[in-house]
Amino acid sequence: GQLLMPDPEPLPETDTLFMETTYGNRLHKDLGPSVDELLATVNAAWKEGGKILIPAFAVERTQEILLLLAQAWHEEKIPRDLPIILDSPLATQASEVYRRHLDLFDEESRAFLGPEVNQETLPSLRITRDAQESQKINDITGPALIIAGSGMANAGRILHHLKHNLWRPNCHVIFVGFQAQGTTGRRLVEGAKTVNTFREAVNVGAKIHTIGCFSGHADQKERPAWLRPLAHPVLTGYRSHGRSPRTRDVHSAATK
Repeated sequence: GQLLMPDPEPLPETDTLFMETTYGNRLHKDLGPSVDELLATVNAAWKEGGKILIPAFAVERTQEILLLLAQAWHEEKIPRDLPIILDSPLATQASEVYRRHLDLFDEESRAFLGPEVNQETLPSLRITRDAQESQKINDITGPALIIAGSGMANAGRILHHLKHNLWRPNCHVIFVGFQAQGTTGRRLVEGAKTVNTFREAVNVGAKIHTIGCFSGHADQKERPAWLRPLAHPVLTGYRSHGRSPRTRDVHSAATK
C-alpha cells in the first residue's frame, strides 16, 4: 500500500524464506487519518505564522511527501501560497531518478503526476541548489514548509533549520520516519526540552509531531497477509531486523 510503488506480486512456491520483521510487534496508522493529521498540522502552522520542518529520508520518503502535498495543493487542502521548499541536494537528485522512471509507479500515482512532480505539478515548490540558497530560507519571515535531510535530524541541512526555528512556539516539526536511539530526532520525539545543534544547546519550544504511516516496513498485520499465500507445511523461515511473535517457523506465523 505504499504511495508510489505498485503492490507486490505473488511469489512462486518457496522452500526457504528470509523475512525482515522490523515492525513485527506493532501496527501502523492508516494512511487516510495520517494524511489528515499531516495537512491539519500544516494548516495550523500557517495560521500561527510558523515554519513546518519535515526531516525526511532522501529516497522515497521525500517523494511520497511531495506527492501528498501536490495532491493537497490541487484539492485546496493547504494554502496555495504556502512556500514549500525542498532543501536537500541528495533528495533532489533522487527525485530526478524517480522522474526518469515514472513507468515503475503504481497506476494512481502515474495518473495524478502526469510527467513528474515539479514546479508545474506543485507550483509552490521551490528547490534549493546550493548552500547560499539554503541559507536564504532563514530570511523568510512568514510560514513555510521545509523538507530537508537527514530523516533522523542527526546531520544535514535540517540541523540549520532546527537551530533557527526549534525554539519558536509557532514552529511545527513533523517526523515521518523511524527515529533511532541516540539521534536528535529520537530525543525530540521523546520530549527533550533542549537539544544540541552545532555544539549549541537549543531550547525546544516547537510542537513535535510523529506520523508513522509512511514506513517502508510492513507491520504486524501486513506481513502475515503477504506471507499467507506462500505458506505450506515444509516452508522454513528466518526472521531478521526486528521482532515477531514467537513461532517455530514462518508457516505457523502465516496461519495464525
